Amino acid sequence: MADNTSMVMISAEAAKGLESLPFLKTFTAEAFFFIAAVLMILIHVGFLAYEGGVSRSKNLLATMVKNLMTLATVGLTFYFFGWWIYNAFPFWPATGPLLGPWTSADTLSDAAKAAMPLVDASYPWSDAMSPTKGDEITGVFWMVFALFSMTTASILSGACIERIKVGGYFILSIFLGSVLWVIAAAWGWNYFGWMTQLWGFHDFGCAVVVHCVSGWFTLGVLINLGPRIGKFDAAGKPKAILPHNIGLTMIGLMLIFVGFYFFLACCEYSCPATPAS
Repeated sequence: MADNTSMVMISAEAAKGLESLPFLKTFTAEAFFFIAAVLMILIHVGFLAYEGGVSRSKNLLATMVKNLMTLATVGLTFYFFGWWIYNAFPFWPATGPLLGPWTSADTLSDAAKAAMPLVDASYPWSDAMSPTKGDEITGVFWMVFALFSMTTASILSGACIERIKVGGYFILSIFLGSVLWVIAAAWGWNYFGWMTQLWGFHDFGCAVVVHCVSGWFTLGVLINLGPRIGKFDAAGKPKAILPHNIGLTMIGLMLIFVGFYFFLACCEYSCPATPAS
């Protein structure tokens, strides 16, 4: 009799353990992404230090302000519409419509229906984007993706050292960080993305959706901006523009290196267990 009672008690404890597994899985994922995302801010600290070091002292403040304000400009715009773009664009224009409040569930494919909860949760007025016990992971994912967006802007910022006005940089960084790369991510990084579903293309590590898109966009900007003022003398001969603070430059590079370690860690996000039909 005692043995049976012990077995019942053990079974009850095992059942409690199984019930706690979903909570532990969510808590672990939330903690992992939150910690990694916070440490990923080191990328932007590194860009701020690196660009400040390689610029001339007369341009130090403007160079650093660009990087500091990127967190505010791109962060806010990604909250208002960038996160929605990522969740609403995976099917358009190849395998389905652009998703939003205007779409009817009756006209959607099974995959689009599965994606609709993510779209609804991506609106800035959604409860999922606020502190809530009902959805503890969407806001954390938003933070990770927002920092990816800021990284695309940092790539633009680093290439435009001493070549661009601060206001012009803000406009271009918002377009790149909260619109352009996000569409590419929706197509080739999102699990439901049409490139993933049709071609089997999934861009782990953001090699294309962040760095390639940012690189080509920045190249177009640089072609229009031209070289840094003072790079060529009157005869057209190039002159070396040396960093005004090599120590700050090297510290910035090391911080970028550490921050990108967590950038790659944040690329390990969860996908649905079964493929979309």
